[in-house]
Amino acid sequence: MKEFLQFVSKIILLLLFVALVLDYGYSYVYSKSTGRNKIENIVNSNAKKYDVVILGSSRANNHFVTQLFLDEGLKAYNYGMSGSRLQETALLLELLLERNYTIKNIIVEIDLNINTEGYSEGTRARFMPYFKSSETISSYYKQILPQSEYNLCYYLPFYRYIHYDTQIGCREMFFSAINKPSANIQMVGFILYLKKVKI
Repeated sequence: MKEFLQFVSKIILLLLFVALVLDYGYSYVYSKSTGRNKIENIVNSNAKKYDVVILGSSRANNHFVTQLFLDEGLKAYNYGMSGSRLQETALLLELLLERNYTIKNIIVEIDLNINTEGYSEGTRARFMPYFKSSETISSYYKQILPQSEYNLCYYLPFYRYIHYDTQIGCREMFFSAINKPSANIQMVGFILYLKKVKI
C-alpha cells in the first residue's frame, strides 16, 4: 500500500510540474503575440492615439467601417469583436485606458444583448491568457466568475487553457508562436490590396 501511495504521489507531482511548465509556456507565447486577436493587440501594446475607437459585438465589427473615418483624415480603429457582450466591451475599454490610449471619441454599439447578463464563452476565452498577468482582467473576473471557477482559473496551473481549449488551446498557441495573422487580419490585408490595385 505504501508503494502504491508513493507511486500515485509521484504521478500527481509529475502532472503538476507538466501543468506548470505548459501554463508558463502558453502564457509566454501569448504575452509576445499581437497579431491574432484584438485583446492581445491591446494587452501587448504601448499607448496609442486615436480620434475614433469603435467597441461592441460583431455588429460593430462588421458594420462600422473605419475606412470612412480614415478617408476624413481621422485615426480610427474598430475593436468590435464577434460574440462580445457588454461585459467584454467594458473590460476592453478598461484595458485601453490602462494602457494610456488617448481616445477622442468612442462609439459603443449596444443591442438587445444589453438586456441579458450573459457572456460569450469565445470572447471570454481570449482574455484568459492574461488572467494572471493583468490585474485589470483578474480583478474584473473576480467580480464576474463564480468563486470556485475563479479559483480554478487562477490557482490551478493550465486549467484555463484546458477549459477554454477551443479558443486558446494548442492550435491557437502555435499560430501565435509563429505570428500567423488571424483570418480577420488576413481579410483586412486582402481588402486593402484590392483597393490599392483598384479592382
